[in-house]
Amino acid sequence: MRAAGCRLARVGVRAWVSVAAIATAMPAHADEREDRSRNEVVFDTSAQFYDVRSPSGETVLARRRLTSTIAARATDLVDRRYGELSFRARARFDADFGRGGEETNPNDTSSFVPGFARTGGDLMYAYLEGRKLGVDWFAFRLGRQYVTDALGFWSFDGGYVQLASHLPVALELYGGLEQRGGFPFSTSRYEAQGAYRGSRRGFDDALYPSFEDAHVAPAFGAGIETNNISFIHARATYRHVLNTGSFHPDPFSATTMNIGSRTSSERLGFSADSSREKVGAVHALMTYDLFRSLIDSARVSVDAFATKKLILGVDFEHLRPFYDGDSIWNFFAGEPTDTLSGRVSYTINDAWSASIGGGGRVFRSEEATVAIDERLAAQFPTTGHSFAAQGYAHLRHRTHTMAHGISTRFNIGEQGDRTGLDLFASRTIASRWLLDARGSAFHFRDRLREDRDATSLGLIASVGYRISERTTTTLEDQLETNRLIGVRNRFVVWLKVGVDP
Repeated sequence: MRAAGCRLARVGVRAWVSVAAIATAMPAHADEREDRSRNEVVFDTSAQFYDVRSPSGETVLARRRLTSTIAARATDLVDRRYGELSFRARARFDADFGRGGEETNPNDTSSFVPGFARTGGDLMYAYLEGRKLGVDWFAFRLGRQYVTDALGFWSFDGGYVQLASHLPVALELYGGLEQRGGFPFSTSRYEAQGAYRGSRRGFDDALYPSFEDAHVAPAFGAGIETNNISFIHARATYRHVLNTGSFHPDPFSATTMNIGSRTSSERLGFSADSSREKVGAVHALMTYDLFRSLIDSARVSVDAFATKKLILGVDFEHLRPFYDGDSIWNFFAGEPTDTLSGRVSYTINDAWSASIGGGGRVFRSEEATVAIDERLAAQFPTTGHSFAAQGYAHLRHRTHTMAHGISTRFNIGEQGDRTGLDLFASRTIASRWLLDARGSAFHFRDRLREDRDATSLGLIASVGYRISERTTTTLEDQLETNRLIGVRNRFVVWLKVGVDP
């Protein structure tokens, strides 16, 4: 570890301890308990210090990363006689003081990475939420918010309205701008795959034409779901996101095209859940890509409650990648993967539990698999199907003060194998000290690159201290070694502070 990194670690730890001391020293009064239950501020900070070195010992990447989040919640902004009004927000700051300046310098074409920044942050969510304001059947959210449904985890800036009366169905409508990278306080993680976007400010149009300049993305959607039905919950949803502004039809040319607004993604989703005590449960999900006119995912899960302690389950998943409408990957075949598996879980007693499962996976292609090496030709099928087997087994023991267990899993297929074992143990001492240790051993085999086979050993050990009921600090040491990377070690410091304003 470099001296600068150690100095930064010492300064950071002193600062975090000071913040924690201030937070836990805040006075508490009995007449504030009701307000404290409605308002909350939580700080969460982690620091990582490590180097990634080449086999010759040269430092390839130096990382001195500091990530902090702050979350705030305020409820009962109006008298409850008039309804419910609350505000929630969470922001994140992410900085890496070990990054080199050449990675953000457009004039250094050998190291420059478009969209890469040494410091940055994003507003994860910030919205005003109201329910039963004037009428019982109306609810709304206004601001940056998340939507979680059959179409996945998604974020947008705008408004959301839900209409739910005593009828058996509820209706929702929403619209605004999809959260995209390249804008202040935003991230690209919620965009459809296949497009490389961000802010092109500061470098010439002819440089990296495949990196598109970000433009606003209007979006709207609607959903309908069951309401006040005990034995089943079903939901159908529709979402349409538009691209605007210019783009590069040829990722290797600086020539741009502007054809106005166009589809980024347009999808339908459906999900249903039903359960019956002492019998079982069923979950089903399907999404349909209207842009490409195909089903891009489907899942079915069935659980049978054989006894109070024994649960049997079967799962099927069909998954096909989907891409942004501007992506060149829409010109290539995105072939599906189908997985069928079974599982058994058994609760031995209040402390011990076990589970086991396994199945098979098929990657289907319209074209026959082509081996890149003649000596491997006999190992790969020519039917357009690639097969793999997978399985796992877990054994766990948990009490109020400790937990430990063992887990093993494998994936064995025509193109590669992965098998391994995990061990974990944790314990709480005197309600304050938190001890945790985890070890793993995994063997990887890539049949297209036999020289990359390796057995990897990992060890994680951490010690934490609960300063107060809502403030915890933890020091974690992570060790990884195999014949390809040598020995790598990383220290991570965590601090979580909860404050009642």
